[in-house]
Amino acid sequence: MKRHHLCRTALFTLLLGACTPVISAAATATEDSHHGHHDHAAMMAAQGDLPATQPALLPDASIYQLDARLTDQHGDEQVFSALAGKVRLVSMFYASCKYVCPLIIDQVKRIEAELDEGQRKRLGISLITLDAANDTPEVLTALAVERKIDSPRWQLMQPRSGDVRPISALLGIQYRALPGGDFNHSSVISLIDETGRILARTEQLGARPDPAFVDAVRTALDADPSTKAD
Repeated sequence: MKRHHLCRTALFTLLLGACTPVISAAATATEDSHHGHHDHAAMMAAQGDLPATQPALLPDASIYQLDARLTDQHGDEQVFSALAGKVRLVSMFYASCKYVCPLIIDQVKRIEAELDEGQRKRLGISLITLDAANDTPEVLTALAVERKIDSPRWQLMQPRSGDVRPISALLGIQYRALPGGDFNHSSVISLIDETGRILARTEQLGARPDPAFVDAVRTALDADPSTKAD
């Protein structure tokens, strides 16, 4: 089954072509003293275990070209392309993660806090689990309660197992399953426009979000044609 996933990803990458240039808002994840943990994915990347990647897309191509299905924490299933229509932040995580994933969630909250109320209302947030076998809607709902996540606006999403690696490839996220059910994974947060183009990416997980990335989020929200009537 793993070989099938890898072959499907390779074929999709070849069809889409070269990697797209995007704004690199930050290249290095940092330690968050509030949690007292190091970003183990960043350390593994520095050791060459998780090499840095760029999304497998042509310039101006949409990530929503991928034929994938996702189920959110409310049990609602939708096709990947249903995420189109609004500017959103997208990342990958898994519910039982005790290190990088809480930092990713906290960083997205910090990015939100840098926006004004109108911008926050227009921003979509989709976090897609790497652990498709175990992160059911019930598990994702429990995580949302635990982490005080704004459930109506945030989507915690379970893909089909066969869609995990293609989605991660499009988002430029490296991961590796470990014995015992954990994952090593990169901490990429991507800014996606309403059509599915990747506008910017950050891996910074420090006490404050990268200013360049926050500026890119504001610019995308203010330029979104679907919000001009707001």
